[in-house]
Amino acid sequence: MTCHWIEEDLTRNSAVLSLRRFKGKHTYDKIAELLQDTFTVYDLTTTKIVSVVTDNGSNFVKAFKEYGVTPETVDRDQENDNNEPEEQLLNISDILDEGVVLPRHKRCASHTLSLVATTDAEKVRTRIYLDI
Repeated sequence: MTCHWIEEDLTRNSAVLSLRRFKGKHTYDKIAELLQDTFTVYDLTTTKIVSVVTDNGSNFVKAFKEYGVTPETVDRDQENDNNEPEEQLLNISDILDEGVVLPRHKRCASHTLSLVATTDAEKVRTRIYLDI
């Protein structure tokens, strides 16, 4: 797992957060737990993380569908009467007892384009060939 951020002077930074062996089946719930464990170690909250980018694997998609916050939830929960962020509402370490909570999810654009260029293009070519 890597982390990327931009400083106030627009300097780009990257760091490796975790490189762990994943034993057993890569199920959506185990993926969610592993992600949350890493976020907790670095005290990363859903308000500190803009989004998490993953491939389009159904296990990742389901993990964020089941355990992820939606933009509406974050926007609604982050604002109080003074329109100031309320980080404690979505602090992962504060709500461990309630279960896993993952930040916003984005699917990797490069992986999506790769799938279109390989798998989807082959399906179209095969379909056209069969229709002729």
